[in-house]
Amino acid sequence: MPHNIEYSQFSTRFRVTVFSCKHGEGHDHNIYLNECWGCSAIVDSRESKYQSKEDKYYICIHCGSGTQHSNTYTQGDICPKCGTIGMEVSPNNKRYRKCHSCNHSIKLPEERKITGSNCPQCGTRGMMLTVNQKNEKIRMCRSDSCRYSMSAT
Repeated sequence: MPHNIEYSQFSTRFRVTVFSCKHGEGHDHNIYLNECWGCSAIVDSRESKYQSKEDKYYICIHCGSGTQHSNTYTQGDICPKCGTIGMEVSPNNKRYRKCHSCNHSIKLPEERKITGSNCPQCGTRGMMLTVNQKNEKIRMCRSDSCRYSMSAT
């Protein structure tokens, strides 16, 4: 596929990240391909349909990473497969998230690569976006010992 050099604007590992099929309409057009900074899997816009609101960085379908140094987005805030807000934390391993809508699962990157805001109570990085019993969006601390939560308006 011929490439479009002007799309290599994000923090990318490759010099070329957007490609289009030379056969024109009805074929792949402006396909974004890059290596995920969080888990090193390939981010492919044909399967990773959702982008971060900050800078339209594609969200990795494998680990949920979006913008690398985000202070607002945390891996697992939305399901990268269907866009549902607030993936559930696995009871067996807190690095795993599962979508309650489509059952897609992700494995968060290592701790030092977690993004998002810090908990105002304990300082843990990456407060999780979830929905409470009243269907309100809230941010919860990821620390098992803290469990601080606040409204995510």
